[in-house]
Amino acid sequence: MPSTPTDVETADPTAAGGRPIRIVFMPVAAILVALGIGLTAWPSGQVGLAFAGFVLLWVGITIATRHSGPIMRYGGTFFLASALWAALGFGFPSSFSHWPTEGVAESTGGALPVATLTDDRYKGLSPLTATVRSTGAQFAVTNEGAQPWQDVTLAIVGADAVEYDVHLPELDPGQIANAPAARFVSAQGSRFNPQRAMPRTFIITADIGAGGPAGVYAAQLQP
Repeated sequence: MPSTPTDVETADPTAAGGRPIRIVFMPVAAILVALGIGLTAWPSGQVGLAFAGFVLLWVGITIATRHSGPIMRYGGTFFLASALWAALGFGFPSSFSHWPTEGVAESTGGALPVATLTDDRYKGLSPLTATVRSTGAQFAVTNEGAQPWQDVTLAIVGADAVEYDVHLPELDPGQIANAPAARFVSAQGSRFNPQRAMPRTFIITADIGAGGPAGVYAAQLQP
């Protein structure tokens, strides 16, 4: 038998406008919703992609409910898409909860001084060319090199040697990533609290270019 779209209709309630609430998942609606789910949950670290996911969710749900009343088609679909978008984003720690927002750094101070690392983990790594600025509430990291960085880890190391990390998929040459301090999380799952912790060092590790060597850069947070 030929396949037919999934058609869901409420038994008794009637949507505003005198029309029943009907949800018909035609292929185009299902594809848009699936794309929206993928973009929202994808750990890209980019706000724009996440919002594009919301738009696709909303459009897909709107198409699926096009036979319902106007309030359901517009207002109801917006709230439904918003709830689904928030549930997906906050349900995936690598999605919303690891958003370092990209944009112009809002730092009032100069670049933090370079720090020297003695940890054996960083011996033999290539030096990254970077600038790190801080407002206390967030860090602004600039890739000053000629190659993109892949698989980027930003780390705050406290006086007690506890390390708090944020991960980025990539950072292009000249691009700035603003990483709020509250986004940094330790291996035990605790969030960095600048009012309690005594941060000493800010460390960047990344692969230089596609398949390139691993690199490191460190900035001094406390003398």
